[in-house]
Amino acid sequence: MTANRHRRVTYCSMAALLMGLVILASALYIWSGSYNVAATEPHFEFVRRGLATIRDRSIQARAAKTEAQRLESATTTSGLRAYHGLCSICHSGPGLEASPIREGLNPKPPLLSSESVQRRSDVELFWIVKHGIKMTGMPAFGPTHHDMELWQIVGFLRQLPHINAEEYGMMLKAEGEGEFDDHGHDHSHIPTIHPMAP
Repeated sequence: MTANRHRRVTYCSMAALLMGLVILASALYIWSGSYNVAATEPHFEFVRRGLATIRDRSIQARAAKTEAQRLESATTTSGLRAYHGLCSICHSGPGLEASPIREGLNPKPPLLSSESVQRRSDVELFWIVKHGIKMTGMPAFGPTHHDMELWQIVGFLRQLPHINAEEYGMMLKAEGEGEFDDHGHDHSHIPTIHPMAP
């Protein structure tokens, strides 16, 4: 019995020592500045996976406290201007050329018509648009926009997979190509439809 207890104490001590060495080595590596945070360099795969897991679990846990709103078909039109003015610069859109901002971001902003985005719940999408995501370039629009407008963006996001480049162009044309949003913000820097886009 004494020998077994001694063995367990030894294993625990070795595990604690090993853990301490790992923490120390990690701290020294971080402090040394060796990890390249440049947007031009991809994360190590284990870092990318770790950050993605933290992001997804955080969003799921907090979005679960949000009350879902019914998305009306009218949000397709209502959300267009906000989407084009706020989102397309980074996330692009049907028939849009990728902006220099999108090209320079790391991680690359997902296309909002993609399966990885569309499989999120409405409340998750709303939470992301409202609160943003740290260290990704995704801003929080909650401080500057009403919840109703943000739900309209979510409604428009749900329609994106079914809108082709020609339809998107026609919608923008009908809205004056989104040069200004509903708040009079100048969005002259936002992407325009590429004439030859498929």
